[in-house]
Amino acid sequence: MKRVFPLVLLLLSALGCDGGGSDLSSNGLTPSARPTVVPTLAPSIEPTTVPTAVPTAQPTSLPTGLDTDTIISGTVTFDKIPHIAGGGLNYDSPTVSPARGVTVILLDEGNTLIRQTKTDDLGFYEVGSPVNTLVRIAVRAQMESVAEAQWQFNVLDNTEADIAYILAGDLLSSGDVASVRHLHAVSGWEAATGTIIDESVRPAAPFAILDALYEAVMLLVDVDNTVSLPRCDVFWSYRNKAAPGEIEDGFIGTSYYSVSEGKIYVLGDVNSDSDEYDFSVIQHEFGHFLEDTLSRVDSIGGAHGLASKIDLRVAFSEGFSNAFTAIVSGQPFYMDSAGPAGMFGFSFSLENNSYGNRGWYSENSIGNILYDISDSENETGDSISLGFTPIYNVLTSVAYTQSDAFSSIFLFNNIFKSQQGSLVNAALDELIDREIISGSDEYGSGEMNSGATDHVLPVYRILSEDLEETACSTNENGEVNGLGVNTFFRLTVTSTAIRNIVIERISGPEETDPDAKLYRNGAVIAYLNSADNNVETNGYTLTAGQYVLEVYDAFNTDDDELARNTSCFSVRVN
Repeated sequence: MKRVFPLVLLLLSALGCDGGGSDLSSNGLTPSARPTVVPTLAPSIEPTTVPTAVPTAQPTSLPTGLDTDTIISGTVTFDKIPHIAGGGLNYDSPTVSPARGVTVILLDEGNTLIRQTKTDDLGFYEVGSPVNTLVRIAVRAQMESVAEAQWQFNVLDNTEADIAYILAGDLLSSGDVASVRHLHAVSGWEAATGTIIDESVRPAAPFAILDALYEAVMLLVDVDNTVSLPRCDVFWSYRNKAAPGEIEDGFIGTSYYSVSEGKIYVLGDVNSDSDEYDFSVIQHEFGHFLEDTLSRVDSIGGAHGLASKIDLRVAFSEGFSNAFTAIVSGQPFYMDSAGPAGMFGFSFSLENNSYGNRGWYSENSIGNILYDISDSENETGDSISLGFTPIYNVLTSVAYTQSDAFSSIFLFNNIFKSQQGSLVNAALDELIDREIISGSDEYGSGEMNSGATDHVLPVYRILSEDLEETACSTNENGEVNGLGVNTFFRLTVTSTAIRNIVIERISGPEETDPDAKLYRNGAVIAYLNSADNNVETNGYTLTAGQYVLEVYDAFNTDDDELARNTSCFSVRVN
């Protein structure tokens, strides 16, 4: 149990704040690394977007107050730590910020919850209390809407049985007249000594996380005021480290979103890397949550960076999430602190940067395109300023979510153009051309940019029944998700029948392990992954329609970082 102080961060499980979620990563995603870049100098920056005010919703399970109650009101605030040039944190200049949309509860002396409300966008709350009763105002690290637009985010401790963070005030008599009780969550930083007083007592952290999520939710509400999101639990602990191991012990590897669990994990090791004040990191992971719950996630995960040449699915997912945080925060910089007390870090601009390898396989290119579609600052080659709405409309359209083609910049561009007029499409073409992307449809037909990698074009090859095609797999751009690890085929089935898929080695290392996945509408319907060397075959009953076959050498997906010659295979569907 944590020590209890007046106005302290309590961890209580008795208030119905146990963790939710499901099993880990059904699609094989591993925690994705954050962009790897060389630190650059940037202006000190914090989000500038002013969220739209929303009315305080009345709770459905507990009353805000009764006719016989006296009124207790106040504000809930927390220490927000700003970033400095290069992405680090400046703990010496905290700002007192309102905790917006968080749940305020009234507890009696037995810690029984008797009233409930939430703060407004200024951090103000008002709640009724029985008169002349010992009560405590407490604030749950929870942000919930029960209005037309719906969401629920809870910040929980994965190292303490998933119990909830609660900021609690003193136990005092309510009296019989209205009273005021303010609550403030401190960072735990002591400016006089330049240190964290106690790394385990940092009450502001959960509320800083919720604040970044609040801005993201307000962007969605501004675009779609009936948006409905499933519950998402966010797991933060001062023990959460950038190291592999058991999650319940805090070894989470990195901050990431788990697709199969529908949960976000956030680093909290203040002596190494802690992300509670890194709004870009939090909103980036929210971007993955948005893809997963309102759109589609095809990303296969794995390490990535702004200069990496990676699988088109990973490139789009990471590029979108980078752009999303810049759109949410109203400024172009992605900021990420690291090191003891976050004094180091990195930043990069979604508006412009000098990182190379532009193309359909670059998260940097995709992030720049999507940000430029939305932003109002138009530099050379950018004559489009549409806000987030058209991006949201593409990602949530049936044409996007049910496409046979994978999520990629090609699929996005194709649907975006179908929803816009010729002037907007011409402006989009400027952005696409700037990033050296030339594919003309959702399958990237006619794409000319190979990323200086053999065998990756065309992006999708045509696979006709009873005709042999060639697939090659290389790990020269990285294992697991590097450009060229996978070859994609489009397969049209004209009638229902058993089809035998046969993949055999034709060149490369003497020992290969050809594997494959068969997709329909972006979902895997069959795995071909036997342990047989140099050959893979299986038969399936396929109905008429469009399919995508992904072929690769399993030795290029084992992440052992061993250099190998390119493996090539013959592919037949009989």
